[in-house]
Amino acid sequence: MSAIASVLAMPDERLVAWVGGRAELFESLPAEVRRFDPRVRASASFFDRVRALDHRGWADPLGRVRPSWVFYDCALVPGALFGFALSDPSGELVPVSLVALIPTLGGPELVQSLAALELPDLAEEVLAIRTLRAAILALDVHELLAAIPWRSPFMARFLAIAPLRVHTAWTPAHDEPRTVTFSLATRTSEPRASEGQRQDLDDAALAALQADIEAGASVTIVARDDRPNIIITRGGQ
Repeated sequence: MSAIASVLAMPDERLVAWVGGRAELFESLPAEVRRFDPRVRASASFFDRVRALDHRGWADPLGRVRPSWVFYDCALVPGALFGFALSDPSGELVPVSLVALIPTLGGPELVQSLAALELPDLAEEVLAIRTLRAAILALDVHELLAAIPWRSPFMARFLAIAPLRVHTAWTPAHDEPRTVTFSLATRTSEPRASEGQRQDLDDAALAALQADIEAGASVTIVARDDRPNIIITRGGQ
């Protein structure tokens, strides 16, 4: 079994891997990965279901519900969507997980969405992380970039892959200044720090951390729990 085929093998054999975007970009993917091209009319109903999944599993919890053109202009045309799906009684594929990736100029892939549903034998968080891992391998992604609220439980999905290098701790250019922008290397063998310091999440503490970053400090998120306690390590300025 190839490396890609291995990571696409899900605990529930009914799950089907799918990719959305310009079809010519995905010719090297295994034949079992279903392809949906946004330029083809037959794909429209599937992408309607993808947007419903995004709204339910990512955009609504973050307060970021967006119109269809955002997916098309920002992800489907320049980048890719990847996920898993189940067949409904009529044989139509219904997406149950999704990661949307947008390429950035000379840099990492920006995660626009990372959504999953709770399945009878597969927890939502497990499916989301498995989907992200599969997308990283299938689409040959070496670095990810994301921007989410500090208190979002979705941060744990990224920490399951690697520590998070913080680029902004206080982000006034965003509608929600209490947004953290971070990147992560998807194929690193560096050991994680075993300890760090708890980061306060009040406005003043985040603004102070941002000032340190702008002055040259390196900040990495290494752990998070459900309270949430967020643990960081800091480098020199």
